[in-house]
Amino acid sequence: MKKKRKKVSAAALSSLLAFSLVTPVLANDLDDREAQTVTFNDTTYMEWVAESIGRMKIKGVFQGYENGQFKPNEPVSRMQSIITAVRLLGLEEEAKNASLNVKLPFKDADQFNSRMKGYIIVALDQGLIDSSAQNLSPNKPAERVWISSLLVRTLGLQNEAALANTETLDFKDAKQIPASLIGDVYVASKYDIFSGNGAGLFSPNTPITRAQMAAVLDRTYGQLLEEKGAATVKGIVTDVSTSDGTITVKTFNGESVTFSVPDNVLVQYHNRFMAPDQVLAGDNIELQVENNVVVEAAIFPESVQTEATNGIQKIEIELELKDGSEIEIEFESKRGNVKAEVKTDGEKYKGDEAITQIEQYLAEWNLTPDMTEEEIKTIILSSFADAELDEINIELKFSNGTKLEWEQDGDDDDHDDEGRDDDDDDRHHGGRDDDENRNDRTDAPSNDNNNGNLENRPDAPSNNNSNPIR
Repeated sequence: MKKKRKKVSAAALSSLLAFSLVTPVLANDLDDREAQTVTFNDTTYMEWVAESIGRMKIKGVFQGYENGQFKPNEPVSRMQSIITAVRLLGLEEEAKNASLNVKLPFKDADQFNSRMKGYIIVALDQGLIDSSAQNLSPNKPAERVWISSLLVRTLGLQNEAALANTETLDFKDAKQIPASLIGDVYVASKYDIFSGNGAGLFSPNTPITRAQMAAVLDRTYGQLLEEKGAATVKGIVTDVSTSDGTITVKTFNGESVTFSVPDNVLVQYHNRFMAPDQVLAGDNIELQVENNVVVEAAIFPESVQTEATNGIQKIEIELELKDGSEIEIEFESKRGNVKAEVKTDGEKYKGDEAITQIEQYLAEWNLTPDMTEEEIKTIILSSFADAELDEINIELKFSNGTKLEWEQDGDDDDHDDEGRDDDDDDRHHGGRDDDENRNDRTDAPSNDNNNGNLENRPDAPSNNNSNPIR
């Protein structure tokens, strides 16, 4: 039987600030607030992944090297990637204390030193790696497709991946992906853990680097929080009470909400981390909230106007027409950054051009979190009344944490019951006392040059016993 996955301890995470690479600084661009920064002397020009590296460092998933380097372009071995996945799940102590008498199923088990073996035992117990494989090849550089499978399993989505093995992938090099791993790549892409590069390639056999691995692990962490019931709430801070340990936020939907903030929660700004008492009224803030308690927090200098105006942090609409054509609308705002894309009539729009179109839709729809699911569906689909729709997928997240998901297959006649439980309409209300909370993510440069990419390498031992986990 698999052990229940444990949440990462916030206290344990904050204690990692004592490491040598995390040094106190004054965040001058944040009104000289006291903060602590995570820096490495070889990541200065890697702004696209600085936040992810910092977060993974603080959480003990990555550590860096004694010489102050992160080695962002160094490839990650399979063993190192397994170690980071185990750490991400908060199971490192179990790995360190695992019985080494367990017989492992791999023919190359003689390559595993005692330090490796505990992590492999936990990974097998959690279903993170395929126990039917003949060899694990622990020192082999981990390819993007292999990491896709590992992180899908880390999220516990392997059954969904198995069902998706017949899906068609949009990547131009999809034929290079083994048939048995198509579902893993599909799910990893669906949950925004991986994406292709600007040329539309997935590059399945390209080894992942440390910087890229930090990015995909960070995204996986966000999805783990969502799977555990955390909601993302965004807005402007109106009050911080150090005596009560609470924070009050006026969400971009206009409502005021108050949550408890444990002292050991670290508030992130870029690669800086500060105590909750350094947050000020007027700050733009993003909170991950679980049962009215903040589990993650980040401040950002400017809100995205589209979200501030409409109170929507994410909307994703995929419509498949009976003639085989598709309409796709995607908008996502995260920590002041935005991702927007519209595909319609065979044309693709990104960036400002896409945002303009999306804002026109949002202004027309005027969606609010107090609308019923049926009202929201009717309003959105009214814009496509002339289209003969076959399949419909809608995901919507309001800034107050309320979330709606709806799917309709062309073969289903009962639209109202599609994709939801008998006692719930797939609306998850952010951070409040019901158990339905959730949260989110964004992208970076492609894998073709090692300077800017989304997914890189973890810290683990190599084949020789003297190499520490970094």
